[in-house]
Amino acid sequence: MIDPPALMPVDDWERLRIGDRPASFAVLLPATPPGPVVLAVDASISDVLRHRFERVIVLETPDAAPHPDSAEGVIWDGRHSPLAPGQAGLVLVDGHRVSADALRPALSPNGTFAVLGNQGEFLIYPDLHDPEHIWTPRWPGPSRPDLRSQVRRSIGIRLAWRFDTRHSGPRLHLEGPDVPSLADRVLADVSARTGQPARLVGVETAGHTILRVRGPHGDLAVRLALRNTDLPLAVYHRVADDVPAVAPLMQTELARGETLGCPWVVTRWLPQRRRSVLQLARSTGRRWAVAEELVEALQTVQTGTTYPGWARAWSDTAAFAPLEARDRLAAAMAPLDAGLPTGWCHGDLWPPNVLLDAGSAAVIDWENASNDAPLGLDWLLVPLLRETQRRGCTFAEACVRMLRGELPVSRPVAGTPFSQWDVAHRTALVVAVFVLALRNRSLHDLGEENLRRELAGIFGALDSTPVDPNPADEQPDEQQDGMARRAARGAGWLGLGAALVKGSQTAVLLVLAALLAPSALGLVAIGTLMANIGVALGDLGTNMALVYWRGDVRRAARSAVTVSLAINLAITAVLWFAAPWLTAALHAEAQGVWVIRGLVSVLPCLGVATTTLELLRRRLSFVRRIIPDVVSAAIGSAVSIVLAVQGHGVSSLVVGQIVQGVLTLLLSWVVGGIIWPGWCWPDVQILVRYGGSLTGANLLQLLLVNVDYLIVARVLGETRLGQYSLAFRLAYLPYINVAFVIAGAAFPYLCRKADGAVDRALEDIMTAAAIVIVPLCLGVAVFADELELLGAKWAPAVPAVRWLALYALGLSFGQLLQTALSAAGRPRTTMYLKLLHLLTLALLLMLLAHFGVTLVAVGQVLAVLVATGAAFAVARRQLPGMSLGRMSASLGPVCSAAACMGLVVVTVHAAFPASVLNVAATAALAVVAAATYVAILGMLDRPNLIRITRLIANRA
Repeated sequence: MIDPPALMPVDDWERLRIGDRPASFAVLLPATPPGPVVLAVDASISDVLRHRFERVIVLETPDAAPHPDSAEGVIWDGRHSPLAPGQAGLVLVDGHRVSADALRPALSPNGTFAVLGNQGEFLIYPDLHDPEHIWTPRWPGPSRPDLRSQVRRSIGIRLAWRFDTRHSGPRLHLEGPDVPSLADRVLADVSARTGQPARLVGVETAGHTILRVRGPHGDLAVRLALRNTDLPLAVYHRVADDVPAVAPLMQTELARGETLGCPWVVTRWLPQRRRSVLQLARSTGRRWAVAEELVEALQTVQTGTTYPGWARAWSDTAAFAPLEARDRLAAAMAPLDAGLPTGWCHGDLWPPNVLLDAGSAAVIDWENASNDAPLGLDWLLVPLLRETQRRGCTFAEACVRMLRGELPVSRPVAGTPFSQWDVAHRTALVVAVFVLALRNRSLHDLGEENLRRELAGIFGALDSTPVDPNPADEQPDEQQDGMARRAARGAGWLGLGAALVKGSQTAVLLVLAALLAPSALGLVAIGTLMANIGVALGDLGTNMALVYWRGDVRRAARSAVTVSLAINLAITAVLWFAAPWLTAALHAEAQGVWVIRGLVSVLPCLGVATTTLELLRRRLSFVRRIIPDVVSAAIGSAVSIVLAVQGHGVSSLVVGQIVQGVLTLLLSWVVGGIIWPGWCWPDVQILVRYGGSLTGANLLQLLLVNVDYLIVARVLGETRLGQYSLAFRLAYLPYINVAFVIAGAAFPYLCRKADGAVDRALEDIMTAAAIVIVPLCLGVAVFADELELLGAKWAPAVPAVRWLALYALGLSFGQLLQTALSAAGRPRTTMYLKLLHLLTLALLLMLLAHFGVTLVAVGQVLAVLVATGAAFAVARRQLPGMSLGRMSASLGPVCSAAACMGLVVVTVHAAFPASVLNVAATAALAVVAAATYVAILGMLDRPNLIRITRLIANRA
């Protein structure tokens, strides 16, 4: 299908698509029979063999035909055949339908009698209607693309050989003199061309017949055409000439020729050697990666443009579809007639069409290739084929999912990212790829019922698709609201989970503080620090990258498990052996060695569990996501407290942490399923490239949280550090308990949005987050004086609290902006923003720390303003749909209501000075302030408040 063919009769099209498949076993029949050929077989087989032999007599043999008899010197075929007994050079009989013995009289003394039945030297697997292999136990088993299909095929073909039943696949039995077969003649010609001896060790059936030939330097593949002999065998040469970038993925032609009118081409057989179980297990992922590499190369060259009538010509290539169906398909593709760029497409990128060897790969079956497809059309074909393989659905059902936005594609198709096309063009492109897949089939193997099902599925989707062109990022309101509801409620569940986990940890620390000496808690702090560093580095961000992943996430998750397990084992080993040195360097007690070793021993468990938990977060399954964390934390804390009360000291915490880590792994498997290790190198590269930036950002965040402590401690001393530490922890609460939690829930939601929709979704998320964060930060600022309730020694921290409340507000908005950038595929940008923040903060603190903790807090505010301002600037450039004006307008009611709340607090403090530093008065005033905020916000932004409340309540 290189060029749009002229409209041909369906029968001719069927012969073109079926090719040799029904009668590839003909290569085992005599090359030149010494007389006419008598065929008593299915019409599809006889149709192929008519092209193979010159003198052919086809006997009509209906499925329930009576046994033919010999009478009056002629062979009976339902009419009277002119063939006399003893003249046929070859008789081929379907023994399941016709009595073979009744046709023996037709055979000449030097002829060959061939029977398709239950006995014979060659097995046609799985059946005559749709054969895939011709096999005999003398030959190696057929190679399959992955471990599962390899095992099934190996078992199936041997069982079919062992059990001689009607349903085990027919066999070919040959009787007669030892004469050269067509395969023998072809192999002789191949040996003459290559200069190497060769013997037949297998036959594959497809559009052409593929002979597996064994030579002294490895196996060869001989692609042979029994029918359609006028069509080119090596289409890929023309593709490689037009698109040089695909040449590395093409097979190298070793020889070509023609034998008895049948053309053939020789290439290397791939794979050249037996594959290990590990190679088979990871081969599917590698095949899909090679397919995507091919598509990337094909889109580098434009061959032309579409033209008026292109849609009609494209739909007519699915010739066996009814005319009225082709009319509807052409009408749906009409928007593509307007001069869109075209290029080569492969059109059949199933994994079996990607051949793998140890260090090389080749793509075969180019018969469906086309040079007038919308440029990059295979970018739609590959995810659709993967979906049908993963779900076992029809191709039409996969197309419907893509039309609904459930299979997001951001790659360029027809010159524009698919997600940025309007509805009409996206629909037209999906229909075009549906036709592309349909024309690669034949009515012979698809069947009329399946054809009707496929057409009904795509037409049902067309009937429900909006005709008005809407922005490409818009999805049905119901679907959008469902995702938003789950994300909104997810923030609540994540917040609840974090609160419960932190509460259990606090309970353990309080018990240990009451029972143990401060030095023991110092050991705990050292071990916890080492474990936290291990967690930050433990998977190179590959697990979090799964939330963003575009493609087969289950396959990528298996690679992520392998990476995470390997790195965590390595980190555990390093920290295990380095524990004595670390303990000595930090001047800790000798017991610290086993504290460090105990706390880091569960890092592999946590790394593996994180993969499953991140997949749950990707699916917005937040309730199940928090179960392992909450339950394991509760049980681990209980174990630690019980052991501590019994006098086991710091070991109680270590044992509790080990219990918690193991339970986290087991419970993650219970709620999310086991993810077995696997390996797909292209997936690992993408995961590490995306996740590595996230890991860098996390490490920078760890420095951001601690660099101020280091500088304050060194410059101002322990007392000022204590004051600053308390101020920072109080002001940090709105960020860590609200913004960080919302960002965690928003990330998978934004990752599932089309590329052009992240910006508008970000505006909604920031508005919703501001409703909670702004009043909390303002509350921290206006109630800062109450800090002196803990004693006058904390008075110097009050101004710092007010400045740090502003810092927390800026940090919260910056976190949401960076989350959106990561969800849009720009984690490296997020890392650079973190680095900018860290460098700015370090510089400012070195300049301002000498002037006290208040100026340190001012430095925090200035640094976060620089970082958040840069994040806004980058987001406006990389998320062009984001409007600063629209966002400011949406935040207006929140800021106004917060201002009124602050005014109430300030007024009450001014009018009633006694209310300051009074616990009861402060609690009452906090309730009044909160009520004021909610009331004002309800008046100014009632519709938005109701919408958010309904989202959280899960009511549409």
